[in-house]
Amino acid sequence: MNSDPTSCSVHKGQVESALLRSSPEATFVCFRRKRVIYSQGDTATCAFYLQEGHVKLTVATMQGEEGVVALLREGDFIGESCVAHDLPVRTTSAVTVSDCRLIRIDRRSLLERLHQEKDFSDLFLSYVIRRSNEVQEHLIDHLFNPAEKRLARILLSLARLGTQAYSESTIPALSQETLAEMVGTSRPRISIFMNRFKKLGFVDYGPMIKVKSSLFTVLASNKSSVITSDSDCYSVHPTPLDLRQKRSRRESSSWETATSD
Repeated sequence: MNSDPTSCSVHKGQVESALLRSSPEATFVCFRRKRVIYSQGDTATCAFYLQEGHVKLTVATMQGEEGVVALLREGDFIGESCVAHDLPVRTTSAVTVSDCRLIRIDRRSLLERLHQEKDFSDLFLSYVIRRSNEVQEHLIDHLFNPAEKRLARILLSLARLGTQAYSESTIPALSQETLAEMVGTSRPRISIFMNRFKKLGFVDYGPMIKVKSSLFTVLASNKSSVITSDSDCYSVHPTPLDLRQKRSRRESSSWETATSD
């Protein structure tokens, strides 16, 4: 999770300057909300740098199932994997969540910048490492944390509230379906969690979602905890995973007793 929103804006200005100064081929492009920037399976001929707005990355299966794998915001690259020689086609689709303004740079120009300009190369490498860390955090969330904690982390990450020094920030009003796909749970559960977060004063929503740093309370709670009441506190309560593990141990114990007899 990005720890400092101000540092992101500094890097954003440096990257934009490097792209526009060194790449005559770089062009500004704008997309309205819910427009496709590129589709999964397209030839990867260019990358984009997001100046304004939010973009979601989705993956579709051969059976037609689709899932959201990332939500990108200003200061992020989109389709940067085009520089890899072993990835000639897009592995995801990029769709705008809000009105967006981007810088488009073709693959050849991007590779030239990376080889010729150390400062730009360092910034690009730093971004790639940060994205890799975010993907790992997302995977760890799915493996070990309950759905409400995964939702809280995603909201804080999108709002760039990496430390509690920043009291609140706003993000686009995402649909519950989109949040459910990102968290890996059902839409009704997202509705329950968001309503609880709002009642506890962690978030507020209307045309935009306002995320407050008090949402860190969810991340700081016991890993096996879920919200059990509408009060301003969290109590230890077994999650479905805990109950399944307990039932599995009980069944295993019963089976061992039966076989020993």
